[in-house]
Amino acid sequence: MLINYSESLRIAYREKKCLLDIIHSEETSEIKKNLFSEWVKRNLESPVPQLVECAKTYQHWTYEIKNSLEVPYSNGPIGGTNNKIKALKRVTFGMTNFENFKARIMLLN
Repeated sequence: MLINYSESLRIAYREKKCLLDIIHSEETSEIKKNLFSEWVKRNLESPVPQLVECAKTYQHWTYEIKNSLEVPYSNGPIGGTNNKIKALKRVTFGMTNFENFKARIMLLN
């Protein structure tokens, strides 16, 4: 509903959706890389200043982003496990027996 009130918001929403479509498409990695490059070039000339800043950042990280489009791997699951362990560490502050702490970590999964 809000995108009906602001042209800048409408443009930003459309470009966000376009980028997500590129990331989640079933195309080959080469096509996805080309589409990503076109997206960056298009948004470097955008009338929305936030999109220009975003495109500059993506342009700086182009090599890494294109690599992520090429392989289907993510470090998200490991990051989630590390977050669970850190939360457990905070909750069990003062636990003196390391073996019990290790057993609690093993029960997380």
